[in-house]
Amino acid sequence: MSDAPGGADPTAAIAAAVLSSGRTVHRAAGVLTIVGVLTALLAGAGGPARWAAAVAVLLYVVESWLALRVALDAELFGRSDPPGAMLATLDQRLVDWRLRSPRAARPLDERARAAVGLWKLQLAVTIVEAVAVAVAAVASAIAR
Repeated sequence: MSDAPGGADPTAAIAAAVLSSGRTVHRAAGVLTIVGVLTALLAGAGGPARWAAAVAVLLYVVESWLALRVALDAELFGRSDPPGAMLATLDQRLVDWRLRSPRAARPLDERARAAVGLWKLQLAVTIVEAVAVAVAAVASAIAR
C-alpha cells in the first residue's frame, strides 16, 4: 500500500535520494586516500604507516567500484517512470549482452533494499578506510 498522493509508489524516488549521497561518500573516500598517502610519504615513515596507507588505497579501489554501482542505481531509480519499468529493461539488456544470467524478475522493494545495501557497504568501506588513515597518521607521528 502506498502512502503517496494518488497512490504512486515512492520507493524508487526514496531509494534514488538515499543513493545519491553515495557521491559525497565517494568524495570523502578520495580525500581520505590522499590524506593517508601524503601522511605516510611526507612524514618519511615506513613500516606500519606505509602499510596502513596501502590498505587505504586498496579500500579506495573497492569503494570506487561500489560508488560506481551505487551511482548507476541512483540514476536508474531516479529515472524509473513508472517505477520498475526501466529496471526490467536493464535486466533484459544485461542478459542480452551476456553480462548476467537470466533470473526471475525482482519486485521494486527488493531492488531498492539491495541497492541501499550496496550504499551501506560503500559507507562501511569508507569508515574502515578512515580507520586505516588514522592508523597511518598515528604510526607516522610515532615514527618521528
